[in-house]
Amino acid sequence: MKKYLILLLTFFALGSCEQDDTIIDATADKKLPKVDVCHKGKTISISQNALKAHLAHGDFEGKCEDLKTYVPDNDFEQHLIDMGYDDVPDNYVLTSNINTVTNLYIPYDDARLFITDLTGLQDFEALTLLTFGGTINVMVDFSKLTNLKYLGVRELFNSTTLDLTKNPGLTSLAINNWQEIISIDLSKNTALTDLYIERTPLEHIDLSKNIALTDLQIEQCGLLILDLSKNTALINLYVSDNPFTTLDLSNNTVLTDITIFSFDKITSLNLKNGNNKNFSNLNLAIQEADFSLLTCFQVDDAAWSTANWSSNYTYTENCY
Repeated sequence: MKKYLILLLTFFALGSCEQDDTIIDATADKKLPKVDVCHKGKTISISQNALKAHLAHGDFEGKCEDLKTYVPDNDFEQHLIDMGYDDVPDNYVLTSNINTVTNLYIPYDDARLFITDLTGLQDFEALTLLTFGGTINVMVDFSKLTNLKYLGVRELFNSTTLDLTKNPGLTSLAINNWQEIISIDLSKNTALTDLYIERTPLEHIDLSKNIALTDLQIEQCGLLILDLSKNTALINLYVSDNPFTTLDLSNNTVLTDITIFSFDKITSLNLKNGNNKNFSNLNLAIQEADFSLLTCFQVDDAAWSTANWSSNYTYTENCY
């Protein structure tokens, strides 16, 4: 009997150990450590079983403050180091150091820097003002810079397009000496109020959707046509050295400041907008003082314009 009892106790003891092992294993599955993910800019802790789904929806494993942005251009990263956004030249910068920056100036004339690739710029998501230039040969991605208000681009030579369709809040755009650009699509930038383009070989630009435009300056751009009939909010206009032959400003009824330089190819100029007497500035200069091609200069009141404006021109209220 004693021997049987010992065997029975041993059996129960073994059974209890096996049962305990099973419980421990099941408990271990439930107590797997959670993982941190960066979800919509905030760090959250989730079950490991949910990690795959979160990654598939664009979240990142790890804390938001530990995320890094890839910056392959050594000179671009050096500029970020100079600005205090980075400290080690390893082609990475902490995303948390740049995603709240609102103003960024990237020099185009710094002899120390030869920036050709702005990859990494897309994570400056809070930017409202950006100016840059130089020999950029990789297309710049503005699609995530949805807060952008002011953009200045200077001295670009290796890019042919400018895509601003994802920047509807843009109010000011300045482009200077972009020698290889073919087209600019501003149809989505309906908030644009200020546009400055200089030494950029555009033959055509569509401004029909930019009805909030108040200030326009276009110099040495090779424009064959300049249609401003939809830009009725326009106040200040400066155009110079463009080969278009006609310019009709009759719909621009609040226009008060006009400068037109080197318009020796213009045959027809229509300033009959009902606001001639309120012009604060009218500055016209024909190259080589050749006025013979300007056969139609239409105004509100020919007699008033003759008495108050330049005597080099013959004014009329109706050319046809």
